[in-house]
Amino acid sequence: MDEDVYLLEWSDYRVSAAQVLAIAVIMVLTYINSRGVNSGKRVQTSITLIKIGSLLLLLLFGFLALKHEVWALNWDNISLWSMRRLNVDGTYTSYDGFSAMGAFSAAMVGALFSSDSWHSSSAVAGE
Repeated sequence: MDEDVYLLEWSDYRVSAAQVLAIAVIMVLTYINSRGVNSGKRVQTSITLIKIGSLLLLLLFGFLALKHEVWALNWDNISLWSMRRLNVDGTYTSYDGFSAMGAFSAAMVGALFSSDSWHSSSAVAGE
């Protein structure tokens, strides 16, 4: 769904296909929630199973597509005990512990936020 695809345009007011889909999902989850706790429980359980299944499929795909050359290339020029950054002049500078943790934390922001959206949708179904 592209945000630039508009279903309705009127003056400065625009409605995209993604907005319509989001409204539809909210309406479906609200309807399921109004049916009772058991309905919400089933939706939350099914979404959780989909999440676990997706992670297991990614793990399985990683093992099935594993090639020794790719694994070796990924670990080429990496020291497991020191993180280094490449300076503009071509030299390397080592990170200290706190800087390395900060760099790792900054790299994980996107992955953590994408995982949080799944949690939010299943929590709405259970309310």
